[in-house]
Amino acid sequence: MTMYKSETCCFTGHRPQKLAWGYDEQDERCKQLKRILRSQIEQMITSGIRTFISGMALGTDIWAAEIVLELKSSYPNVRLIAAIPHEGQELRWSEGYKKRYADIRDAANDEIVLHEHYTKSCMHERNRWMVDRSACLIAVFNGENGGTKGTIEYARRKGLNVVLINPDDFKSEN
Repeated sequence: MTMYKSETCCFTGHRPQKLAWGYDEQDERCKQLKRILRSQIEQMITSGIRTFISGMALGTDIWAAEIVLELKSSYPNVRLIAAIPHEGQELRWSEGYKKRYADIRDAANDEIVLHEHYTKSCMHERNRWMVDRSACLIAVFNGENGGTKGTIEYARRKGLNVVLINPDDFKSEN
């Protein structure tokens, strides 16, 4: 897998339970967030980003990966890498999300599985793996403490261009 850091962007963001609409993707706020995500991803593509890395978690990661895969028909040189913290990441998910996860894995250009089994640090390691190989990060972030905040802070320390999308008011900032 040839990957150029200067042409790579990764994603981080909250899982559905931390978002106002939860798992209801028909909620207008969720639809609005997905439109903003799509717009930010397209802006990245037109600025020269060719590779996107999704950590394949519920919510933001899955939505971003699906958007990248949709955009591949318009931008055939775009690639998606699935960064999987451990095999079986999806085993406790709903059947619908399991299918979406499997479809993304099948359609991704490449995948990296960091661990065969869950470890206490596997999510953290996955986040650092993505940031260490990227020039930019698109983050869906409402200010809450957690893995998303830690990933944003790490990305900033590493000098990445960080785009924040607040899921509460939909404001974006770089």
